[in-house]
Amino acid sequence: MDIRLPWARWEVWAFVIIVVLALGLRLWALGARAIQHDESLHAIYSWYIYEGRGYTHDPMMHGPFKFYATAAVYWLLWANDATARLLPALFGTALVAVPIMLRRRLGRTGTLVTSLLLALSPTMLYFSRFARDDMYMAVWALLLVAFMWGYLDTRKSRYLVLSSVALAFAFSTMENVYIVVAVLGSYLFIASATDVVPWLLGRKRLRDFSPGGQFLILMATLVLPLGAACIGLFQHTLGITLANPDWTAGPVGMPKGPGLYVAFVVVVTLFVAAVAIGLRWRPWVWLVCFGAFATVWVLLYSSFFANFPGGLLSGLWQSLGYWVVQHEVARGGQPWYYYIVVGLNYEFLPMLVGSAAAAYYLVKGDRFSLFLVYWAVGSFLLYSYAGEKMPWLLVNVALPFILLAGKALGSLLEREPWGRVTLSQIDGQTPICPECQWVNYLEARVCVRCGTTLPVEASPDSTPSLPQVTPTPVGPVNPRLRLWLRSIRWPAVAFTFMLALLVAVAGRWLVLALAKESGMSLGLNLLLALLVPAMIAACIYLIWQAGQGKRLALLVVSLAGVMLALSVQAALRAAYANPNMPVEMLVYAQGGQDIPQVMAEIERLGRETGKGRNLKITVDTNTWPWAWYLRDYKLVGYPCYGNESGACRSMDQTPDADVVLLAAGNQASAERFMSGYGMPVKYTHLWWFSESYRGITRKTVWEGLRKRESLCRVADYFVYRNFGLPDLSADSYAYFPKDFTLAPVGPNVAGNKSRC
Repeated sequence: MDIRLPWARWEVWAFVIIVVLALGLRLWALGARAIQHDESLHAIYSWYIYEGRGYTHDPMMHGPFKFYATAAVYWLLWANDATARLLPALFGTALVAVPIMLRRRLGRTGTLVTSLLLALSPTMLYFSRFARDDMYMAVWALLLVAFMWGYLDTRKSRYLVLSSVALAFAFSTMENVYIVVAVLGSYLFIASATDVVPWLLGRKRLRDFSPGGQFLILMATLVLPLGAACIGLFQHTLGITLANPDWTAGPVGMPKGPGLYVAFVVVVTLFVAAVAIGLRWRPWVWLVCFGAFATVWVLLYSSFFANFPGGLLSGLWQSLGYWVVQHEVARGGQPWYYYIVVGLNYEFLPMLVGSAAAAYYLVKGDRFSLFLVYWAVGSFLLYSYAGEKMPWLLVNVALPFILLAGKALGSLLEREPWGRVTLSQIDGQTPICPECQWVNYLEARVCVRCGTTLPVEASPDSTPSLPQVTPTPVGPVNPRLRLWLRSIRWPAVAFTFMLALLVAVAGRWLVLALAKESGMSLGLNLLLALLVPAMIAACIYLIWQAGQGKRLALLVVSLAGVMLALSVQAALRAAYANPNMPVEMLVYAQGGQDIPQVMAEIERLGRETGKGRNLKITVDTNTWPWAWYLRDYKLVGYPCYGNESGACRSMDQTPDADVVLLAAGNQASAERFMSGYGMPVKYTHLWWFSESYRGITRKTVWEGLRKRESLCRVADYFVYRNFGLPDLSADSYAYFPKDFTLAPVGPNVAGNKSRC
């Protein structure tokens, strides 16, 4: 393919605007949302590094990268809710810019569309403002894809080194890197089967592999030792403990007993095999790549040699072993169709358009298009199979679909669905009007009379059959504006607006018609019954006027534009209107806004008593996110009241504390010891979406399609985020001194009433 694709000035400005827009959306009110459970873990352990307390790798909180990177942010700025989320916001912005590296494959317009979709994606925006690993992983994965295709196109060794660095950071970030490697590795294995099979038969040398085969060698040799713990999947068959599932018997995910020897043999064997293959392939290139990978990985997992060799052992085996065990636990208990349900509520544009594009590319796609299809389908299947399914993992499922949709929509936009027919699109290479008047405009010549556009290489100067007339604009209209107005096919523009209006009117009518009490008069219903068919007829007429060869592009792009508007609404609603509210499926184990309110009262109590941060505070079981909020308080205790585990015991005396934060389940047994405090204030500690989609079967889907109430609930939730079912929550009680006048706390109103 021709890899030369010069930049146009308008294109540069378009990218700048998109990236600046993405940055603004991700930084706006970054610290306003209450800290979520997982966020508090990541924020506080980063703060421990900043405070000089060190760090020890624990696979439950994934890799070490975010802890050191966030600690660096604290060191440069300060530690609060916003700076804890600053790095994901910056990575989320960087993700919007990374498609530039795939511009040769996505195309000029396709790259712009892809970046725009990433900037406005509800999932990408929400989790770019979230202190977790998902934005980091999205950037590493997309960089790895970009470097891979850079090497396939150019065969330049620098892409191999850059891929090694990206892969090292990915392995130091989150364990779903194994899914990324599985998808990319299996694709490369299939694409380079003509290399691998002859090599296995001894008929081909490694250095003679194709670029795809060489990239596969690099990935395989770097990853093989780190994938050794996957044999833990067969530990029940083998009868040995290769990944310990019981936290009371030792570190979860580590081998025990005879499993230690098996693990040692497997790791050494795979490492020796990787070194032997790498050195037989391209020794100097492989040594540089291995050195780059090992430098990043060893420094981070060893805590810059402060935890050596313990961090290397946990990173080498326990990182994967822990999640091998969690596959059987299936935390979250989500059904296999979880990403379909959540995805169609947030990422409906890339998933629907991407799925249609995948069907088309399977028939007429080039190599890169087929790769995107493989990446999207493979990621969806593997994440759906994985035992643990969480809303933040939708980032990894949606990413390849966004690239698919961006490339497809870019190709359709390049057909200029709202423009007049160009000379290259007319049979016989003849202009539309017999006496065209040409004028130079940007990179083409355009007729000021009919709007016919000529590419530079087919300009009138080189086309003898075309008259060469210097245009003489008539009237006060600016020639460029007049030219632009004439180049637009107005029926196509009218179709797009009419389609958007039709969707808005028909959608609103449908939601009201399904509601129990629509509030619509008979006259209004009759008017809409006449108006909607008339609008449909107008859409049919207008799209017919768009011109042959442009109708399909106009229809798809217009529908995508409507879906983009709905996506923007969903993104802004999730990120700003409902960031703490469990009406959003993206909200999971989220601290309610009550927690910052209680925290404000604790700070006020410290000021009024003069104790400041020397207040005595007791927090019962609900350590997170309070460990983050109370990080600067010196006298905080975290006892475990109740009988949930062997480490817990019932309260047997009045706590020696100024403030007691008591779990709701333990309040009844502890009430007799709390007489010295004022009236308790109930607050929402954590809450979740109701998850009523569990248990869906083919029968329930069919029954739901026949019930007005079910259809109404789906429509009401999609449009207004009203659902009408109780939220899942974990509540607590706050006890303050009797003489302290407590400001109202809560209630948190989620606006979850359905009209169905």
